[in-house]
Order: sequence, then structure tokens, then C-alpha cells
Amino acid sequence: MVIRHILICFFFVASHHAEAQFDYFELIEGEIGDNVAELTAAVELSENGYVSWGLTGTLGDSQTYIFEYDLFGNKVDSNFISHPDGYVYIGENNNFIKSEIQSGYTYVCGKLKDNDSLVGFLIQFDENLDTLYTIEYPLFFETYFRGFTALEDRYLLLGDYSPTGSFVGSFATKISLAGEVQWTEILREHQPSDNFANYYAERVGEKYFISGLVMDNGDQYGMLSITDLEGNLLAEIEYYDQSYDDWSPLGLTKLANGELMVVQSLGYEEYDDPLNQGFYWKNIRLAKINPETGEEYWSQIYHDENDLIFGRWMDIEPTDDGGAIVLGISYSDEIFLYNYLMKIDSEGNEEWFQTYWIEEGGFAVNWLRDVEVAHDGGYIMAGTVENYDIDPFSRAWILKVDACGDTEWQDCQPLSTANPNEVSLKVYPNPSTGAFTVELPFEPSFVSWEILDLSGRQVKSESLTGSTDKTEIRTDLPSGLYLIIVKTKSGEVHSQKIQVH
Repeated sequence: MVIRHILICFFFVASHHAEAQFDYFELIEGEIGDNVAELTAAVELSENGYVSWGLTGTLGDSQTYIFEYDLFGNKVDSNFISHPDGYVYIGENNNFIKSEIQSGYTYVCGKLKDNDSLVGFLIQFDENLDTLYTIEYPLFFETYFRGFTALEDRYLLLGDYSPTGSFVGSFATKISLAGEVQWTEILREHQPSDNFANYYAERVGEKYFISGLVMDNGDQYGMLSITDLEGNLLAEIEYYDQSYDDWSPLGLTKLANGELMVVQSLGYEEYDDPLNQGFYWKNIRLAKINPETGEEYWSQIYHDENDLIFGRWMDIEPTDDGGAIVLGISYSDEIFLYNYLMKIDSEGNEEWFQTYWIEEGGFAVNWLRDVEVAHDGGYIMAGTVENYDIDPFSRAWILKVDACGDTEWQDCQPLSTANPNEVSLKVYPNPSTGAFTVELPFEPSFVSWEILDLSGRQVKSESLTGSTDKTEIRTDLPSGLYLIIVKTKSGEVHSQKIQVH
């Protein structure tokens, strides 16, 4: 039985995708009592639907899989990859991405070999889900890739290593699109009593911002590292969260207006329950950082009013209106572990807060690990459902909701704008060979614009001498996808993807 706790959303937003707002679905792979484990760790958008990445198998026999679904949740394609010579780790939502710099999907992780050594592992798929190549990276005695990001013509892989098999240092590796290593730099040296790990990276100008965690004798805190484009460490910033010993890193994302935002699990208190005693996070904290210095200039703590027992964040994604969506988990006396989704606007104000779970008798463990902004402005999430009172196996779970996080249509539209009947920014023709007209169809008018490439690097900008609601932009940029950002006279920020061909 599926049980929902739904908050009704009262704001109206604009979209030219309103006709697709009924594409909602929920998928659960496998049945209660099956002796097959299903685990979905990540989901990405395909051209006409969604692609998920996960693990399936029985005891002693496991495979990783990639599934493609259409907009209504019908499975249309799949690929299974057996790993007879070693166990492939899975579970990080930022290990699997759809790359806009080459067609297809990429997954990185750690692979356990027969001699019990751990090597970095990469699998590349084309847009048809066919396996293009797999590569093993024995960079160190123990090599594990935890996350990566796509740059303009290569990838930056993030991971940890250990020369002893216990306690880990962190590193970054840049590889070509063919998977060849260009350089590897250690960011935190291996220590005999500490653990370091990196998960997320963004490029701003001539710098990489890399976020992760440090576990120092049970004291955990977030770490933001800033490097140059060759991986040389320029600065480190510690984010103490006073947390207990549990693996929750500092998260990092780039908002649609180009701002950098970090997220961390914050604050703990003792939770005294006969079944579940211990310390648990109560809040999450979001902060915006200066891309020049790494210093914070805005921060806010959330969830005090939501009474969370385990306010741990799982994923953060930017939204086109300059805000962000945050996925997390929390404990409950009735259902054990449920999921929440929170939407904030560009100023950091909470717009809505929704919760989701599946109850299967007894205490169910609901893990939604990844969230993406869907084709129609809604959200799609991926994870697992477990209930060890029934059987020892998990079932993969994919949930598609609307732009207000509802599982039932509430007449909600994506993207908050000043006018509910028009798109906030018009760019035409798009695609173009290099000449674009940029227009705001309502007041206020804009005074400046900039174009960013896929890595976030500014490639063109202009400050207008007088405010206007329309301007012509001519570029000499190479073919590819870019983001144009305009700033209005009243301080609003609007953005739109453009394609040069």
C-alpha cells in the first residue's frame, strides 16, 4: 500500500510545457518475497524520457543495469553488465551522469579485484545504452571514484585512495573523453587515523571548486577545496557541522544564475527510542559562496519547523528559476525512514516541503537518493525500498512528481515568474549559427547579459548603457550548448540554454 503525506501548493508559475504536466508515475521493480535485490542509485533525463542506473542480482550473482523509460514510465530499453571478475560498488547519485559533451552516459566507481585490491572503474554508454568501453584505473593500491563532472572536452574524476587498505586520502583526476588520464593530483594526503573524500566539483573561470568531507577521530565536517585547472590546491575551507560519525559530505552545485551553493547536514541531538537510539541530524544548511575567494556571503538553516529526526540531505539540483531543489531523508516512529523534497527560490526562501514513503507492513526503509528536474518542470527521483521484516532484499523505486512535488495533479506549473501567462525569457532563433535575439516579454528590462559554457566559464558578456527589454547578441563561439544569463534593472536574474551550430 502506498501512503502519502501531501502539502498543497498555492503559487502559480509559468511554462510552455503545461501540456506535459500529467506525465506522473511510480515504479517499483520486483515483488515482496523475491530473492532478487534491486537497487537504483541514480536517474538522468534522456531525449524522450528517463534513464536509471542500478544493481540487480541474487546472492552470489549480481549485475549492474541501465534502464530507459519513456515519459510515462514504460520501460523501452535496457542493458545488463555482468562483473564476474570483481564486485562493482554502487550507491552514489553523482557517479552516473548524462554527458552533454559526448552522446551517452557515464558511470564511475570502485571495482574490487580478485586480489582484494580496489581499482577505479569507468563505464561509457552511447545514447542507445550500448556499452562503448570499460576502463580500470589502478592509480593507487586502493582507488575509488565517488563523483565526477563533465568539462568542456574532458572529465574531472573525484575519489579517495589508501596505500594500506584502511583510512583514505582524496584525489582528483582529469581524463580525456576516451578515458585517458591527463593528470592526477592528491588533494588530501592519506593519514593513519583520518578519512577524506570528495564528491562534487564545479568549474568557475580558471578554478575548480571541489566539495567533500573529513572524518577526524569521529568528528565529521565538510571540506571545500579550490584548485587551479591543473589540480594544484589553492585554498581549503572547513565547514563544521557538529555531526556524529556518519558519512554525509558537503554538497556543491551551481545555480542557474551562476552562483555557487553548498549544502551540509547540520546540528544533532539525541533521539531516545527503544528501537533507534543515537544522535541524528536535525537540519540542513545552505550557503552561497564567492567564486573569487570561496567565502560565504549568504547562509540559512532549514527544517526547524519540519520537526525532522534525521535531517540528512541526499541530493541538491539547481532549478531554472535560480533556486534549487533539495532531496533528503528522515526517521519516523511509524515508517522508520521516509523522504522529503524541499524547493527554495533564488533568494533562499522555502517555497514548499513534501514527504514521500511506501509502507509495506512494519518499518519500511525508503531511500530516494537522486532527484532531477524533469522534462515538464516536475521532478523525478530514484532510490530503493527495503523492509527486513518481510524479506532481506531491496526493490528499486522511481517516483515522478509535479512541479510542486505533488503525486496528484494540483494545477501546478513550473518556474516562478512575474507573469503566469508568459515565458520569462525569449531567445530566438535557437539553435543559431551565432546570432541571437534576447527578449524579456514583460517589465522590468535588463541591463547586462553573459554567456557561460558547460563548465560554467564565462565566454562572453556585455553591460548595456541603457536598460532595454530586447537586444541582439552576435557570437563567434564554437558549436555547442551554452547558458545565457540576463540581469534586470530590478536585480532579477533570468537564464536560457542556447545552442550554437
